[in-house]
Amino acid sequence: MKLALAPFVLALTALPAQQPFRISDYLPNDYRCMMRVDLKAMRDQGIWDDFESGAMKMMIGSLEREAGFPLASLDRVMQIATFAPDAAPRQDPDRLVTLEGNAPLERRNDPNYTSEKIGGHDVLVHAQSQWLCFQPRPEVRIEGARVLLEPVLAGKPNAGAPCADILSLQSTRKHNLIEFAFDLTVPMLREESLGKLFAGVEWPDGQAPRFLYGCVHALGEADDPHFGVQIVVRHLTAGDGLAATEKALDGLLAKVAAEPKLRMVHDLLAGLERSRDHGDLILKVDLGRTRDAAGKLAMAMMAMTTTRTEEVKVMVAPPPPAPPDPAKKQ
Repeated sequence: MKLALAPFVLALTALPAQQPFRISDYLPNDYRCMMRVDLKAMRDQGIWDDFESGAMKMMIGSLEREAGFPLASLDRVMQIATFAPDAAPRQDPDRLVTLEGNAPLERRNDPNYTSEKIGGHDVLVHAQSQWLCFQPRPEVRIEGARVLLEPVLAGKPNAGAPCADILSLQSTRKHNLIEFAFDLTVPMLREESLGKLFAGVEWPDGQAPRFLYGCVHALGEADDPHFGVQIVVRHLTAGDGLAATEKALDGLLAKVAAEPKLRMVHDLLAGLERSRDHGDLILKVDLGRTRDAAGKLAMAMMAMTTTRTEEVKVMVAPPPPAPPDPAKKQ
C-alpha cells in the first residue's frame, strides 16, 4: 500500500507552492496617508454591540446602504490616498480601498460599470472615473484608481508597507480599532487640518507639523472595556515649531471651552493628557465605558457638524465621475 501511494506523494511535492493571498500586495509602497477600521476586533471585544444599540445606529444604517451589504459581513476596511509630488494645492489624490469580509461581499451592480480583463482578471471599471473594482475572492473587494490598481493586476505586486513615520507611529499600539495618518507636508491636507484647526497660526520655517496620527483602542478589562483615543502631532524636531503647536492647541481648547453648544466636547476633553516625545506632541484621553463613549462621540460629532454623509461614503463608494474636459466641449 505504501508503494502504491509513493507516486501520488511525489506528484504532490512536485507541484509549485501556492503563494498565500496578501492584501499588502495591492497597497501602494511607502504610503503616507491612510485610514483603517477593524470591525472584527470591535465585535470580538463586544464593542460593536454598543454601537449598534446606541446613538451610532443611524450612521451604521447609512453605511450599510452605501456598501450594499450588512456591516456584520465586513471585518476590516482600509483606505489609502497618494498625492503626486507636483499635485496642485486642491488636486484630489489617487485612492485605494480594501474591504475584507467574513462572508461573500456583494459585487457592484451599477450600469456605469463595465467588465474588463486586466492581467487575466475580471475587473469592473467605472466608465467615467476609471475607478476599478476587483474581487480576488468572494469575501474580499479591492477598489481604487486605475493608476494604483492596474499594475498589480498586471502582475507587479507591491511591498505594501507604509512609510517609516507611520510604522513608528503605529508601534505603540498593536491592536487599534480605528487609526488614521495624514501627511501634513501635502498642501491640501495641511490646509484641511492645520488651516482649519489652527487658523492664523504661523510656524518657523521648516518646523511646521509633518504628520497627524490618531487611533482608537480598547483600555481596561476585557469584560469592561473603555475607549482610549490617542492623537500625535509629529514635528521634525522638538523646537520652536512644537512650542507653536502647543500654544495653538491651548487657544483651540480655550475656544471650545467658551462655546456652550460644544458641551459634549467639553466632557470628552475633561481627562485630556498631554506629553512630548522628541518632536511628537501626544494627546491621550480615556472616554470611559464603550457604551457611554459611543453615545458621547455621536453627540459630539453632531454638535461640531464635521461628519457629513459624503465623508462617510468615501470608505465604501467610488469617487464621483470626472467632469468633462473643457477642451472637448462642443
